[in-house]
Amino acid sequence: MRGVPRKRVASMDNETRVTPIVWADDAPECRRLIDGRTGVLAISEELRRQIRELCLRVGRDGDAAVKEATAKFDGRELDDVCVSHGELAAAAELVDARTREALDVALERIAAFNRDLIANSGWESHFGAGDVWGEIVRPVSGAGLFVPNGKGSFPSVAVQIGVPARVAGVPDLVLAVPPSGSGPRLDPATAYVARALEIERVLCANGPAMIAAMTYGTETVPKMPMIVGPGSLAIVAAQQHAQAVGVATVSGLGPTDSIIVADDEADPELLAYDLVNEAEHGPDSSAVLLVTEAALADAVAELLPGVLDALPQPRSDYAARSIAVNGGIFVLPSMDEAIHVANALAGEHLQIAAREPLRYLGAIENAGTILLGQGTTFAASNYLAGTPATLPTTGAAKLHSGVTAHTFMKTSSYVELSAQTLADVNQHIVALSDYEGFPAHGNTSRARMARGD
Repeated sequence: MRGVPRKRVASMDNETRVTPIVWADDAPECRRLIDGRTGVLAISEELRRQIRELCLRVGRDGDAAVKEATAKFDGRELDDVCVSHGELAAAAELVDARTREALDVALERIAAFNRDLIANSGWESHFGAGDVWGEIVRPVSGAGLFVPNGKGSFPSVAVQIGVPARVAGVPDLVLAVPPSGSGPRLDPATAYVARALEIERVLCANGPAMIAAMTYGTETVPKMPMIVGPGSLAIVAAQQHAQAVGVATVSGLGPTDSIIVADDEADPELLAYDLVNEAEHGPDSSAVLLVTEAALADAVAELLPGVLDALPQPRSDYAARSIAVNGGIFVLPSMDEAIHVANALAGEHLQIAAREPLRYLGAIENAGTILLGQGTTFAASNYLAGTPATLPTTGAAKLHSGVTAHTFMKTSSYVELSAQTLADVNQHIVALSDYEGFPAHGNTSRARMARGD
């Protein structure tokens, strides 16, 4: 094992090479990685100001402001913000059979996982002398689902957030997707998902402007009580504005990140491919490999240039930066210490590439989703494993969870006290109400005590 950290990135024949580093908590590279996982996305004050002005303009001018923003920022002149049933059907028909089949598998597997969640929701228990208490679970009344469409199209996101909302039973759903740069404005595969989920109202316009439209309501867009979906910093800023004016949103859905923890039996070639998987999303992504053997780290580093070169541009550059600048390969003395670092990083996606991955499951405290073994890939998780793939990023997994049917549900607790229990606790109710200075609270018990109830 190396004893001295070395420079991580070297340019050789225009290839980006990553040099493994021995983990040390006080090493600058390691400290930078930990400090960067604050769970707070770095949105500039200027961007916040611009998004706030846009949101307020949409709130004031409605559809006209949405169309104006779409023309200015997306280069698309719109007749309507909402997609007609004919346009939606026409777009969905453009999806090839191979993609339709894959989406159908994803729709069913993710629905099955979320149906299991719902089946285990709600409970009732009996306590004491005939007391009953419990919790009922009900869906929110409506939700806006935002699907990004920038550095690629993301019908998988439509599946990952739309299926849980449907399974939860949300009665009113609106799906919003920015327009494509050329050709039909609506991504065909996202249109296919919308039709499969029977989402009647689909928006296709500028992203932040649609968030604002669902926040305030316009002539054609209903005001939604909740907005869910990942996106750029501008989308995050728009959702934070929505939250500030009373709309529920899901925190921590920013640039993607991944962590692999590998023992000495992990396959280096598969590690190289899996490390690049999430890294190709964008230049602000992060991909980290934590290994227990220096020889394994070196083997992965040697394989990486070939895996990166096989990608088209700009994916190759995105992935190289995500690993070499925002992530890295680190060597630790044991799996336990590697898991400790993974907990500190709180990755969006965490793969345990070990001979006995279940052995480490109990030690994992912070992760958006946990993939057990090299046979459980990031790609499978992203598309159709069934578990959530719209997940907290940038360390937000320390506080937040992925999007599931639970995201779209709220709970109400209930209780029924027996006459004996009320008689036993009335004196304590009076004592606490006297202390807090709320006599009407105490009088409800005094009246019952005087009557002998």
